Amino acid sequence: MKRSLIYSNANFCHFQELLKEYEKITISYSALYTLLKKAGITSPKKRRRFPSHRRRKRKEQEGLPIQLDASSFSWLSDNRVYHLHGGIDDATGQVVGLYLTESECLEGYFQTMYLMLELFGIPISTYSDRHTIFFSPKCDKLSLEEELAGKRGKFDPIWTGYAHFAPEAKEKSAFRPIPKGMNIDHILCVIEKRIYDRGGVFSFYHKHCQIIEDKDLPPLWA
Repeated sequence: MKRSLIYSNANFCHFQELLKEYEKITISYSALYTLLKKAGITSPKKRRRFPSHRRRKRKEQEGLPIQLDASSFSWLSDNRVYHLHGGIDDATGQVVGLYLTESECLEGYFQTMYLMLELFGIPISTYSDRHTIFFSPKCDKLSLEEELAGKRGKFDPIWTGYAHFAPEAKEKSAFRPIPKGMNIDHILCVIEKRIYDRGGVFSFYHKHCQIIEDKDLPPLWA
């Protein structure tokens, strides 16, 4: 009966219900399972329906936004796992910067963005995953619209703050050139406050460093 066209597609549990309703046969599930298994009959697996995935439409201009991520792999011949940091333009799929380190870290992303800034310019925004390098777990959760607007990464406020110094983006590209006088090293860095003595000496991670005055910079005691 189970091999008939009427019941062949029913799983064991459904077949038990059909027997009771239409054939007036009452049998426990365990007994039915044993009989069908001995006969070499298997229960059809329930088909899972996966939700359709809608791909996000790519941006129309270069630099809107830049996707940042790192991939771990044995990239070299020493069989060690390294992390390749990279930036990819969302509109064109072009790689704008790559940097290899032993682990995913802020320095890797700083170097990636340094290359991008020198080769392409300042993007409108960046987009990244929820790694704590970019996004503090203590912050409130952002909506998808806010994330796509470039509010996820630590770098976004930096570029937004300097955007009014750069010329308007060209039609084919949203990248802006680096303004004259802007030092990238003063942006892609970690700033820590230290107390120095009259000789300009301060301690940093159990080491003593001295500030060297530069004629192109404000006086040390200004």
